[in-house]
Amino acid sequence: MLPDNGGRLGGYSGAAVWGSSPAIDISRRHAHVATGNLYTAPPEVTKCQERQNNQRGKPTHPDQCIGPDINFNSILALDLDSGRIVWSRQLGGYDVFYFACLVPNNPDCPLGPNLDADFGEAPMLLTIHPNRTRRDVVVAVQKSRFAWALDRDNGTILAGPGASKGGGIWGAATDGRRVYTNIANGDRENFTLAPSSQTTTAGARVALDADSGEILWTTANPSNDTAQAPVTVANGVVFAGSAASNGPVYAMKAHSGRILWSYNTGASIWGYFSKLQVYLRRKWVFSWPGQVSPYLASWDFTLCFLRYMRETSL
Repeated sequence: MLPDNGGRLGGYSGAAVWGSSPAIDISRRHAHVATGNLYTAPPEVTKCQERQNNQRGKPTHPDQCIGPDINFNSILALDLDSGRIVWSRQLGGYDVFYFACLVPNNPDCPLGPNLDADFGEAPMLLTIHPNRTRRDVVVAVQKSRFAWALDRDNGTILAGPGASKGGGIWGAATDGRRVYTNIANGDRENFTLAPSSQTTTAGARVALDADSGEILWTTANPSNDTAQAPVTVANGVVFAGSAASNGPVYAMKAHSGRILWSYNTGASIWGYFSKLQVYLRRKWVFSWPGQVSPYLASWDFTLCFLRYMRETSL
């Protein structure tokens, strides 16, 4: 989502819509997308960043070195008929990253900070009622660890940084009352399972109140591994997979995060192709576990069909 560079080299690249499909608002004739980080930036921008001593501002403030029409790490509304940008909201400061930056002290990595703090999932459309006022919002969870809710009419931020440390990726879910997401915690940092005082270095799943953004519960990954896979919710049950080698799928009560059951699929459930889908009519969970990641060597897939029951019968 970058302006035309006129065929000139050495400019911006990146800001891709890479991790999701658009969310379509039929009544407004809008398509909502969330974008990735930059891969390269012009020399004048990197020099500006160097003068700023590689500092980033608040995630709600535009970057001082980058122009307003550079829509990286952004949520946008596009006109369905013409494709023009109706509004855009850039969320987070300077972020130029690609895989070269995974190698420490790699001279091919652009000038930092190289946070890789983009959006790797589809936005969700829901209606909330903060202070008993109806608001139509678009919600997305960012790899920076922030969950965002923006007004669908103009992109105004209604709820900002409030999710727990760790970063959300591949796909959040909502039932209209709560927003559910994974906390990947790929770096194994110690963080608190809000609203409790317990801590973990594993991944986790978190539920946020859709109206206020308040953290309602956080459940650590029982396998004590990272939680890279997306989440799905149906009939009052949240489903999620683990990156552990035996690939457990967990079913959790949506209102409390309590684990109801688990099942080992036999292969890590990571992200992208590794996802959970719920077929409501027959009450089946479909899982495509597999080690799908640029950091892993194998690409193993297993197709699983898991039967589940409604919350009322659990």
